[in-house]
Amino acid sequence: MVLGFTAAGLALVMLATAGFAAGDAKVGQKTFALCAACHSSEKGKNKAGPSLFGIVGRKAATAPGYVYSPALERAGQQGVVWNEATLDRWLFDSKKVHGVIHVMRLADRKQRDDVIAYLKTLK
Repeated sequence: MVLGFTAAGLALVMLATAGFAAGDAKVGQKTFALCAACHSSEKGKNKAGPSLFGIVGRKAATAPGYVYSPALERAGQQGVVWNEATLDRWLFDSKKVHGVIHVMRLADRKQRDDVIAYLKTLK
């Protein structure tokens, strides 16, 4: 069963926002190499996954030219925006967020902070 972002799920994400440490964007860029097989950091260049250029602050499922799963489409329709909290949760375990299995999982909090810091530079 594919689950959408629920009010409870969003509440958990929002509670997690308080503890974010500043990541290191340079280290995050190196870690992003793990993501680069499926995601581009270039504007408009989609691969197997959407381009992550400009992802921070962008509503879910809105990268131009990319066809999203129904679960991510619902998340976007519900107003989910990619920010530190939602990206952290996605990178930790996307299946728990909205039932989508994402190949890459970063269990280490420092790695997630660093990748998110790097993603914030893609504007």
